[in-house]
Amino acid sequence: MKRRNRLQSSIIYLMAGFLIALIIGPMVGRLYMKDDGGQTTVEKTEISEDGGMVLTKLHHEAVRDGKLEWMLDAASAELTELGKSGRFYNLGIMLYGADKSETKVTAKYGEVNFFTHDFMLKHAVEATNKPYSLTSDKLEYSNEKQSLYSPGRVRIKGPSVYLTADSMQYDLKNKQAEFRGNVVAILGGS
Repeated sequence: MKRRNRLQSSIIYLMAGFLIALIIGPMVGRLYMKDDGGQTTVEKTEISEDGGMVLTKLHHEAVRDGKLEWMLDAASAELTELGKSGRFYNLGIMLYGADKSETKVTAKYGEVNFFTHDFMLKHAVEATNKPYSLTSDKLEYSNEKQSLYSPGRVRIKGPSVYLTADSMQYDLKNKQAEFRGNVVAILGGS
């Protein structure tokens, strides 16, 4: 009889431990996800009120054909469609060009699609490809087109140029920019 009670108690404790791990495990833990050659790592995950995940200290690498195209680091994020896209806060992205150039972009807010590797950044967007810098309130990146687009006011500064415009389209492959609306450029010698 005592043996049977011990066995039942052990089974109850085991089931309770399993249920606790099942409920609490997804809320606080470590996540590693690999998708289309990209990888995402985070320090902590929680369940948000709408059922999505809230992440802190996130790092994501976008890889195509074995080549690193860009890396993202963010203070926090929410996965909007689990594994498909996310909203990121206080983020930085490093874009790697085919010519080995590096462009660093920071923003207060961004959205990333993990399948297409497209992203949209908003609020205090700053991009730097030395010696030039760009500031805007919104910047969109199309991975398929290999282009950056700013539908709002942009400002570009460099050693011998200062330029503002209402919008900008930049082709990363051909290194060509098109500026539209109220374009003002000040060019000078170095």
